[in-house]
Amino acid sequence: MKRLAVPVLAFGALAACSDRGSVGPLVDDVAGTYRLAAYDGQPLPAPAGSVIDGVSRQLLAGSLVLNLDGTCSLSETVVRSEGGRSSTEVSLSECLYQDHGAGRLDVQFVSGSGPAFVQSVSYGDNSVVYLDFYHAREYRRVRP
Repeated sequence: MKRLAVPVLAFGALAACSDRGSVGPLVDDVAGTYRLAAYDGQPLPAPAGSVIDGVSRQLLAGSLVLNLDGTCSLSETVVRSEGGRSSTEVSLSECLYQDHGAGRLDVQFVSGSGPAFVQSVSYGDNSVVYLDFYHAREYRRVRP
């Protein structure tokens, strides 16, 4: 099994070639389950963004699953606090990815609360780094 250095991935549109979309050449090494380890360089739990209008968010957990067939899913658990009250929110997004090798993926979200546009991601050394606008999420591979 080869190991890759952590490069930057780009999310992009995928052309349709099946009912789930295009899945170009895949590198078996990237497929797997990854656990969210850090948000903006801070280990979890970590503050998720700024406090806005008295609402704070704490990112507790997350996972990224990259399947061999080019499908993927992203989930996050966040505690939202406002005025002394807290609630837990879980988000799940389905996506498609195309592996171009050399640590670069194109990813398109197809459902859930995930973005409907291009984002940056990188993979290698048993980790995936996902950038959304100004925030970085680092996922580490879960070994069976």
